Amino acid sequence: MQQLESGIAKNTRSLSITFDDSLQLPDQVMELFKSNSIKPTLFLNSNPVIRQIPLDNHMKYLRRIFSTLKIEQHFEKWVKSQYLNVDDIRRLTADGVVEIGSHTASHSRLNHTRAKDMETEITVAHEELEQHLQLDINYFAFPFGGLR
Repeated sequence: MQQLESGIAKNTRSLSITFDDSLQLPDQVMELFKSNSIKPTLFLNSNPVIRQIPLDNHMKYLRRIFSTLKIEQHFEKWVKSQYLNVDDIRRLTADGVVEIGSHTASHSRLNHTRAKDMETEITVAHEELEQHLQLDINYFAFPFGGLR
């Protein structure tokens, strides 16, 4: 993202690799990026990162899968463990492995959200992430690809 912003990538082919929704990434994936000097951008939601509240869209699908497989025991604890936390993100940014962007608080569909709630979803989440991670966050990605 920084290369695109600075104009370095202007006359070359570029690819931006992003991961949304604050989910953990396997160490092997992060090592592969690092060893190839690839710096993905993680678009984070404040609810799972700061409050350990899983995203509703994940809960809906995962609950259905766990129920179908009849393995509902420890469901909530397992789901929460799949998200990055503040310490994980601080480690990744300190190592220079990733860039960070914000992605709202709860990943709600913003086109079905009142203006005041939309402001909270976007700006309060962004400010909370900056405060807890002690970073300036310059990027934002809309949930579900935008306001459709």
